[in-house]
Amino acid sequence: MALCCKYLHHSWRLSTVNAVVFFVILASLAATTASQNVITQECDWTGSGSSGASDREVTPVYLRCTQGRVNWKLPRGAIRVVLRLPSPVSSVAPFRACVRPLKGGGGATIWLEKGGSLKKMFREVRVQKGSPQSYKCAQSQNGQVVLFVDTVAGAPERDLSFLYHLEQLPLNGVYNPENECKPCTMEEMAKAFCTSDFVARGRIVRTYQNNALKQTTLLVQVTKSLRSLQDDPTLSDEEIENVIPAPLDENKVHLVIGQHCGAHQGEGEFVFMARRKLGDLTLTCAPTLGEWIRVSKRLNRKDSTECILTV
Repeated sequence: MALCCKYLHHSWRLSTVNAVVFFVILASLAATTASQNVITQECDWTGSGSSGASDREVTPVYLRCTQGRVNWKLPRGAIRVVLRLPSPVSSVAPFRACVRPLKGGGGATIWLEKGGSLKKMFREVRVQKGSPQSYKCAQSQNGQVVLFVDTVAGAPERDLSFLYHLEQLPLNGVYNPENECKPCTMEEMAKAFCTSDFVARGRIVRTYQNNALKQTTLLVQVTKSLRSLQDDPTLSDEEIENVIPAPLDENKVHLVIGQHCGAHQGEGEFVFMARRKLGDLTLTCAPTLGEWIRVSKRLNRKDSTECILTV
């Protein structure tokens, strides 16, 4: 992206000991419940522990989408969430899955099922209102990432919600965070312009460093909206506060980028293109206005883009 980054000029509780032991019996429990409770929703799942689930029941959840959310109301027992890329992507294509809690009162723990054991991702998930939550990521094995969510014995049955996001990796299965920082090519700019959730001209007012989330937040003053940003249908007003601070007014917006990209406040006007990821607006490309004018004119003449590139 042509922005001011370093590349650019411009009811049981699993203890550590018994987690592996429990995993051994997980297959038989899942097999018992699978015939009764198989879930086939594509992107989101909502379930309730109050609908007859016992403290020993494991409910299987199968989601095949690039992003979505899981809502577990009054959790009881456990759920086993299998995440896969949507068709027609190969069933064994490698991907990276990131998970971000939205709501939780300390009554459930999220584990990563990998290599025949369970690895703790979020212990007794507790989300404080108005405090942006961190996210954690894992790489797929055999075309899937499996999350096991169990309830904490004796804890209040408080709702648990989390977002997930899947990103396909190269065939070698290697995730390179530096790829997020590289300048966009002309073709990448055109695709980002046509497919992003947010596109606008603007200036960087201020940057904030969030060491806990390993993110840099850009406060952008919008000078011209090129694609109107719609409210995120997956988030309530209260949940938005748990993801990222609200903009100061309708002409300002927060965009995020990985802290490792070294983004900082730059002079002049940019064209910002961003996609929703785990509740954030994550920057994908940000050419200078002058660069975008040249690129859009050239590509519009070729008539080879998915949409008309405007300025």
